Amino acid sequence: MYKPKRGFTIVEYATAMTLMSIILLGGMAFYFYSNRHIQTAFHRRIATEIANSKMEEIRKGGYGSLPEPAPSSGLWQGPLTINVRDLTAVENIYVYDTSNKLKQVAVEVVWFDPGLTSQQSIVLDTYIAK
Repeated sequence: MYKPKRGFTIVEYATAMTLMSIILLGGMAFYFYSNRHIQTAFHRRIATEIANSKMEEIRKGGYGSLPEPAPSSGLWQGPLTINVRDLTAVENIYVYDTSNKLKQVAVEVVWFDPGLTSQQSIVLDTYIAK
């Protein structure tokens, strides 16, 4: 009468360890890349808040606070360096004449993320009437 052996073979242990190591490596890679994406999203949120805050100040000032006529290059204020936590950004404000009673205002925030090779930027623009 045949009596089955109890336990696992070395091949089964090796297979299980290989699968576990692949799963753990994948999880670690996901963890490290997710930190980079979280940092990028955090920087984007801060830059958006900076631009939105400046845009609200300009809207509160109204049409009279804008330069008359708009600068030929469009650049009205900037570059202004801003440091918030671990984010170092540059803010530029552009004003363009679109008609006698209407001006376009754009607030640009530019920064570099350590994990990315290219610069990141966000631009908010609006029109302000007389």
